[in-house]
Amino acid sequence: MVGLIPDGTNPLALVRPLNTLVDRRHPRRALSDAEASLLSEAARTGGDFHGLSGADRAMLYIVALSLGFRRSELASMTPESFLSSSVL
Repeated sequence: MVGLIPDGTNPLALVRPLNTLVDRRHPRRALSDAEASLLSEAARTGGDFHGLSGADRAMLYIVALSLGFRRSELASMTPESFLSSSVL
C-alpha cells in the first residue's frame, strides 16, 4: 500500500455512472457553422480579455472548436504542441 488506496483496488468501482438521459443538467450541442463564425468574429473585433487580444481569442476559439479542446487543454499548449512528431 503506497497511499490511502490499497494496491490492486479500483477506487471508482462503487461509483455509479450518471444517466444523462434522465439527469441532463446542461444540454450540450455543437455550435452551428453560423454560430461559430459569429463567436469568432465577436472575439476578433472585441477588446483584450484576460491578457489576450481579440485576434488571439478568435484563434483559440477556432482551435477549440476544431479539435474539441477544453480551456485547460488550450492553456497547456506551447509552440512545441504544433510540431509534428516527424520534425522532432
